[in-house]
Amino acid sequence: MDLVFIGYGTIAHIIGAELKTQHMAEIKIVGVLDPVITEDQTRELFAENISVYKDIDQVIERKPDLVIEAANTEVAKKYTPFLLSKGINVMSMSVGAYLDPKVMKEIRNEATGRLYLSSGALPCVDAVKAASVRGINLVQLTTRKRPLALVGAPGLSDLDVELDKIKEPCVVFEGNAIEAVKAFPANVNIAATLSLAGVGPLRTNVKIIADPSVTRNIHTILVEGDFGKLESTIECMPSENPKTSLIAALSAIALLKDLISPVKIGS
Repeated sequence: MDLVFIGYGTIAHIIGAELKTQHMAEIKIVGVLDPVITEDQTRELFAENISVYKDIDQVIERKPDLVIEAANTEVAKKYTPFLLSKGINVMSMSVGAYLDPKVMKEIRNEATGRLYLSSGALPCVDAVKAASVRGINLVQLTTRKRPLALVGAPGLSDLDVELDKIKEPCVVFEGNAIEAVKAFPANVNIAATLSLAGVGPLRTNVKIIADPSVTRNIHTILVEGDFGKLESTIECMPSENPKTSLIAALSAIALLKDLISPVKIGS
């Protein structure tokens, strides 16, 4: 499987390093699309000659088996539908992009490639998908993160909150998943994944708490429906980027393993 990255940040670095550790010889990284990196920089991680692309048309011409979008929501909206319309499969890490109905309509109408969204930090995605078959009455996500992980979020601009002065847990957001993704686009991919797996973003309730006492990204899921009741909490170690949980990148590796394996576990 020939693989191209869009974006060369924390996620791409973790995936690239993990592919080496896991000795997944069936997967070959052949290129990176990023406007600022150089081939010398990519060799620092991959230790091999790969192509550095500056234009999406170069990726289309290369025709990789899979593109991993690991940039941001706006890049995902711009490039994913186009790649899919050209028959190129995409694994996208910026799940919030797909809460935009225009993006999803374009994908459904024009895609000939397949879009893969890994479970990321969501600990119970299969259970939520199964529950949605019969009916879900309530979905609640409560996220606790260190204040440092929330720096730069657009949702903080209207709040009278100074992150570096928070001494005890402080609720910085309450609303639905669409509002959460707009307010904290680098922090709540899990809210988008939960929405897509369950009852949609308008019925997915999200609370975000800045908590100086925590050292991990903590997500608590509550789902109630015809199936019964689900409560699940995951405490995620942050990656080098405090906004991103390590398990988000590891879930991409797990999905890659599924794609090359004759056996698939889970829905």
